[in-house]
Amino acid sequence: VHLRFLPDMEESVTRRFALLNELRLAQELGQLVLLYQPIIELRTRAVVGAEALVYWDHPRHGRITPATFIPVAEEHGLIESLGEWVLDEAVRQSATWRARGLQPLRLAVNVSCAQFRDASRLRGAVDRVLRRHGYPAHELELEITERQIMRDPQSSVDTMLALSDLGVAMALDDFGTGYSSLSHLREFPLRKLKIDRSFTDQIDRDPGGLAIVRAVVELGRNLGMQVVAEGVEREAQVAPLLACDCAQVQGFLFGAPMSAADFERRLLRPALA
Repeated sequence: VHLRFLPDMEESVTRRFALLNELRLAQELGQLVLLYQPIIELRTRAVVGAEALVYWDHPRHGRITPATFIPVAEEHGLIESLGEWVLDEAVRQSATWRARGLQPLRLAVNVSCAQFRDASRLRGAVDRVLRRHGYPAHELELEITERQIMRDPQSSVDTMLALSDLGVAMALDDFGTGYSSLSHLREFPLRKLKIDRSFTDQIDRDPGGLAIVRAVVELGRNLGMQVVAEGVEREAQVAPLLACDCAQVQGFLFGAPMSAADFERRLLRPALA
């Protein structure tokens, strides 16, 4: 079988290598920036947490989303150092808000597959960051996905227990898109389930999506977990979520990922404003 290497394929590979080489320098050049998306208590519309997300302010291409460059970082062994920088910077910022008397927040930080596989390094990094910034462990949440934990469920349980021993909370992101069985879910030391946007997107129009969200909220409650609905972008989604007793939400309706300064201003706004 002869495979033709088409010009657009060559261009794609060239672009990917250029991206990789520039990504190696992006951190030390100060091009990486953390944005914070509010997590909202739905009934009061108060900010109760923030998810830290890393973006790349590229000098030529503008702001690049994590979905574009994180896979490149994972593929080429850059993700562990990048993930540790994100963790340190996010905790530093949240500790600064605390020191200035702003309300306590649950800070959510994503953990990559590579970080999660190296349990001892991850635990050490989390412990160092918490100590360095004097940050309360119970206010830090580490987000992982179903696909990550189901690669090796027993090893995942051990990793999560080691992190939980530090006092940090474990949250399961994109819930419903992977393949974790309910029996496994019961074994994992999770404090939060985040319902994937694919289920909340049409919740006001699709009875099936509504039924799934209601079932996940009930499941979370029975397992002693908080539930967050992701991807809330329209006011019409709010009433069905309230009817399901979904306590917390995240999405563009309540705020896109924003700079630390903008997030601080958001915190100082009255809850129902």
